Amino acid sequence: MKLTLIKFQVVVGNLVDQSADAIVYPAHERLLPGGGLSWSIFQKAGPGLEAEISFTSPRFCAEGDAMATGAHGLAALTLIHAVVPKFDYLISGQPVKLANAYIMSLIEASTTNARSIVFPNLGAGPLGWNIYSEASWARKGILAGLNSLVSVDEVTICCASEEDASIVRSVFERELRYGHEVFPKCPSCSAMG
Repeated sequence: MKLTLIKFQVVVGNLVDQSADAIVYPAHERLLPGGGLSWSIFQKAGPGLEAEISFTSPRFCAEGDAMATGAHGLAALTLIHAVVPKFDYLISGQPVKLANAYIMSLIEASTTNARSIVFPNLGAGPLGWNIYSEASWARKGILAGLNSLVSVDEVTICCASEEDASIVRSVFERELRYGHEVFPKCPSCSAMG
C-alpha cells in the first residue's frame, strides 16, 4: 500500500490573493461578514457569497466547526468558514476548539474533493492567540485532519508577516522539510460513502 505524501508550504501574503482548491478563513459563528480578513473575503468573493449563505440553513456554525460554500470571486473553488474561539485562559477547551477548526476545515475540503488548501493563522490577530501557540495547535489539528481522511495533498499556510511566517516555519519544520505521509483511503470503505 503506497503512502500519500502531503506537501507543506508557508507563504507571506494576503489570503484573498491566494489560489487553491479551498481557502479557509476565520468566520463569525453566524457567518456574517466582519472586519479585517473576514471583510476582505466577503468583498473579494462578491455578492454571490452573501446570497449563498442567506440560503444556507441553519446560518450558524459553532466554535471549532467549519462549513464550506462556493468561493465566488476568490481564486478558489471552495471557501471554508472556520469558527475559531477567542483566546481566553479562563475558559478550558479553547485550544482543542482551535485545533478542531483546522480538522473540520480539512473534512469540509475533503467533501468537495479539494486537493490544495490554504489556511491563514486562524486564531492570530484579533482573536488574541499568540502566533507560536496558534501554530502549535494548528499543526496538531492539520496533522490529525490529514491522518483521518485525505483528498488534500498540498497545505499552504499564509501568514501576514515574515515574522509570523518564521515562527510558523519553526513549528512545521519537519513537514516543510519532509512532507507528511498518510495512508490512502481504503477503496472498499470509501465506496461505502
